[in-house]
Amino acid sequence: MTIPRRWWASASHPDDVAQNMAALKHTFESESVYQAEKRYLRGGGDVVHVLLSVTPLRDSSGTVASFYAVVQDITDRVAAEVERAELAAALLAEVDEMIVLVDSDYRITYASPSTKRWLGYDPATVVGRDLRLSNHPEDEAELARALGQATTDGPAALRRRVRAANGSWRVLDSRVVRLDDAMAGSLLVVSRDVSEAIELKQQGERLELEGRVSQRLEAVGQLAAGIAHEINTPLQFVGDSVTFLKSAVDDLLALTGLYRATLFGPAAMPVEERRRRMREAEEDAEVDYLIDEIPRAFARTTDGISRVRTIVHAMKRFSHASATEVAPADLNEAI
Repeated sequence: MTIPRRWWASASHPDDVAQNMAALKHTFESESVYQAEKRYLRGGGDVVHVLLSVTPLRDSSGTVASFYAVVQDITDRVAAEVERAELAAALLAEVDEMIVLVDSDYRITYASPSTKRWLGYDPATVVGRDLRLSNHPEDEAELARALGQATTDGPAALRRRVRAANGSWRVLDSRVVRLDDAMAGSLLVVSRDVSEAIELKQQGERLELEGRVSQRLEAVGQLAAGIAHEINTPLQFVGDSVTFLKSAVDDLLALTGLYRATLFGPAAMPVEERRRRMREAEEDAEVDYLIDEIPRAFARTTDGISRVRTIVHAMKRFSHASATEVAPADLNEAI
């Protein structure tokens, strides 16, 4: 079986050539359908992200002799996902609680900057480590229970002891949330150091402090679990509007080029012929439709950006440390 290496390799992203060739070879050998997200290069060298589906085809003898591929351009979707991920990371970095993302093997894929403040670990040094390794041996069963009980419908709560960088044991109140498909099925662990709260408990102040900690953790857990969805909606119609505006600008630029060629071309042309050509070009470009829709697209884009800005501003206000003094509060803003 000869694999069309020249085309397959030249179209593939340089970093993915070996992987793509191996995938194609496996498709022929296993005679199965292959589907995956890939990076390829356009003729001009631009990187595009595609959803690729490769199906082997048999000849008259029943032998797999060729294949056909269905390619869907998902570049805009991938760009939007990257932008959402960057924004979510920026928001999580502002939260006072320790926020950790773990994969299906319970290995840490992200740790918020507050990990350094509370436990003394540089976030970069804990990425790739098993979440369970730093747990107190006596709390292993409780952590295993929470990790197993967390679902997309509700978080699991637990209290556990974690070894800090200086060797001491810190008591954490944690909530484990299983995120939806947008986050690849990973777990979100939101933790607050309550070691001092335990000391206050011995001094008779346990109930008051635990109430504040519980409310804060519940709000942060719910907010973190829903942030991707809340930001995705305005970004989606911003992306759709920008895509439409790009297409509209291309049409108008093409129409402008025709105007110039018609009005200033070297060959003389009767006025009626010029008008006819311009009318036909405007009908092809649907100028009346563009005149109506372009302002609306700008309005949708502005509205989407405003919504995202509002969400980010609200997150910053929420994550700001609360004052200990009694002071007037705006109930409308709090709600």
